[in-house]
Amino acid sequence: MIFIIVFDIIISMKTSTDKVVLPSEIFYSSYVFASGKPLLAKLRLKTNKEGFEKVKPPFLLLVNHSSKDNIKIAAAVMFPQKFNFIVNPEDVSSNSVITGYMGVIPLKRNVFDDETIGKIQKVVAANGSVALFAEQKVSVDGTPTYINPSVAKLIKTLRIPVCVLTINGSYLNRPSFSQKTIGCSGATAVLSNLFTSDEIKYMSEEEVLHAVAEATSYDEFEFQRERKIILSNKNTAEGLENILFRCPRCQSEFTLKTAKDTVSCTNCGTKWVMGRYGVLMEDNGTTSIPSVPAWNYMQRRLVRNEVENDEYDLSGNCKLVIGTDEGYHDAGNGRFTHKSQSFVYEGSMDGKTVRLTFRNAEHFNLQFMPGEYIEFMSDKNCYRFISDKPELLAKVNLAIEEAISLAEEEEAEEET
Repeated sequence: MIFIIVFDIIISMKTSTDKVVLPSEIFYSSYVFASGKPLLAKLRLKTNKEGFEKVKPPFLLLVNHSSKDNIKIAAAVMFPQKFNFIVNPEDVSSNSVITGYMGVIPLKRNVFDDETIGKIQKVVAANGSVALFAEQKVSVDGTPTYINPSVAKLIKTLRIPVCVLTINGSYLNRPSFSQKTIGCSGATAVLSNLFTSDEIKYMSEEEVLHAVAEATSYDEFEFQRERKIILSNKNTAEGLENILFRCPRCQSEFTLKTAKDTVSCTNCGTKWVMGRYGVLMEDNGTTSIPSVPAWNYMQRRLVRNEVENDEYDLSGNCKLVIGTDEGYHDAGNGRFTHKSQSFVYEGSMDGKTVRLTFRNAEHFNLQFMPGEYIEFMSDKNCYRFISDKPELLAKVNLAIEEAISLAEEEEAEEET
């Protein structure tokens, strides 16, 4: 057994030297059986492969990004088929040795640059399959986030069959807004064929992108209502103030507090209770804002108006953490000012006083961890901002997403 493990590691090291890092049999299997399979059992996940036609490697697997756990789920559901996962390294492990043997391809700055595409093409040339999150950041409210058009460009470049694995229930089990595992029993994973290599040849990038968005669409709270899933942890609303910041009743901002299954506004006193199937019931018995996605959509629409009319303005104190190829380090403290066009940080950075400017419409790759931080990515570094009032960051995230959407719409109008 020891000989097999050593031999497998040697093979992996040789593959790494050749710059074609296919997953190690031992490490990949260990990851699946230590992390993936137990999670499938906990979620009582059922896989639906009805109508799926098996595809021979190499192929591309697109996975929805409803939860950080989806990489574990995807690896376990598709096993024994192994994949080189294309992800943000934080989604897997900080241990570069393990991620190396897993064949992980880091998506630096969430951009398919020449280096990343080259690595993917080498894997494909070696008859390996790759897996990619269609959305390049974890869902905020249990519905899809932004899908970058570069995903369609990658599909057109590779011209290999594309399959889709859509996972439901993982967000309910571990929602982005909570620091706790809520506990969902009854998750599903649906595997389907999306494109053949021949079909891709005759499709435009716009058609590919539209098909990808449609195939990876999901709504975790609608899934919960339809399946009548009751979560094991009763603290289902705790942490919602990390993504919900505007009161639907009095329209005040950053006045929401949560406890157990209840959201309350400190300004007007209105309360909402998260029902057993994820429905939000107001204290007057109505469901005017029936779900978390509906609430977030209301916020998004209002933030969009502010950005579009150049009325958006938010500021606060924050801590700056910088990420490089060597890791993250505390860099300083200062203050951010966020307006319709840009996010500006003024303060200290590694012993110097600086002013950093990030234009909203250019940062589709913004990372947002509710209740924790937002992170901008540049060619060399990652700039993570931790606010002393983390609820502010939810609005920052929406404003940047809407600035991107408005810029894309303006560009489309100019082209027509």
